[in-house]
Amino acid sequence: MASILVQCPSCKGEQVYRHGKARIGIQRYRCCDCHHCFQLEYRYEANKPGVTDKISDLSMNGSGVRDTGRVLGISVTTVIAHLKNWPHRPSPPSRSTRSAKKRVWSGSAKWMNSGRLSARRHNNAGYGR
Repeated sequence: MASILVQCPSCKGEQVYRHGKARIGIQRYRCCDCHHCFQLEYRYEANKPGVTDKISDLSMNGSGVRDTGRVLGISVTTVIAHLKNWPHRPSPPSRSTRSAKKRVWSGSAKWMNSGRLSARRHNNAGYGR
C-alpha cells in the first residue's frame, strides 16, 4: 500500500486527515493545526493556488479583464469577481472624513415641494398617462 505525504498549503503542517470528497469525487483534506480544508488537485483553474496572485499581478501591469482570463484559462466573470473583492484597491472615503454638515429645514421649506414630488412620483408609477 502506497502512502502519499500530504502537506497543508497554508501552514505547511504535516498533520492532515481526510475530510470527505468533493462533488466531482476528488479527495479533500483538512489540517489539524490550522483547520484549513484543501485538495491536492483542483478541476477548476481558478481554485488552484497562486491564481489570485496572478490575477492581481496582471491587473497591476495593465492587462485587461478579457486578456487576464484568456492567459490564465479562467472565466472573465471570475476575474471580475476577484478584482471586486481585491483588498488592495483604494477604498472610498469613510463617513468620518466627509463633511459633517447637517441639513436644517425650516417648516415651510420642508413641505414646500411635497405636492410637486408626489405628482412626479405618481407620473413615474404610470398614473395620469
